[in-house]
Amino acid sequence: MLAWAVGLPALLVALYVAAGYGLGALTFSRIEMPDQSGGDVPVFVYSNGYHASLVLPLAGGGVDWSAKFPDSDFVSVRSGATHVMFGWGERDFYMNTRRLADLEAGVALRAIAGLGGAVMHVTLIGEPVPGPMLRPLTLPAARYRDLARFIDASFARDASGRIRVHPGKGYGAHDAFYEGTGRYSLFYTCNEWVARALRAAGEPTGLWTPFASSLLRRP
Repeated sequence: MLAWAVGLPALLVALYVAAGYGLGALTFSRIEMPDQSGGDVPVFVYSNGYHASLVLPLAGGGVDWSAKFPDSDFVSVRSGATHVMFGWGERDFYMNTRRLADLEAGVALRAIAGLGGAVMHVTLIGEPVPGPMLRPLTLPAARYRDLARFIDASFARDASGRIRVHPGKGYGAHDAFYEGTGRYSLFYTCNEWVARALRAAGEPTGLWTPFASSLLRRP
């Protein structure tokens, strides 16, 4: 009986990991979309090793993100910010787990079970420098706007259509958390959110990408 109690969870974890990496390596084909506007927009996929986010120009491709996030949402506005980084995740886990060292088992279990709400994390940054943890992409402007619409729809809004900030919950001076849409689970993770955003823009991604490394690999 003890062997089953120990072995079954280990087997389920192994199957989850194998499915995540295996399906993450099998990609959707690129969806060809007409470019009706001209011009390309550079975007980036960033990972800190376990969580992926999207980095977009603060203004470009017909989208001005700065108009959506007033200075009052941040402790301090970063002078010279050129880009904005977007992440999505489970509300309590994301806001309270800046580093793996901050991980609490109870919070993690509630997130896995899909018992909490979602948040969007917005960070103002400078010019990105591509590297092992920052994968560059280039999207035609029309497809970039599809990506922007997916991200924008991930923000919850009040009755007046305004996005809702969580005051004072950022990790630092130049970031903020906002109420998000959707529900985090084992099967819809922060990294799968990034993949779905890229698919909305016609970019090839893994069939299922619960792990960030699948998103850093160029299909």
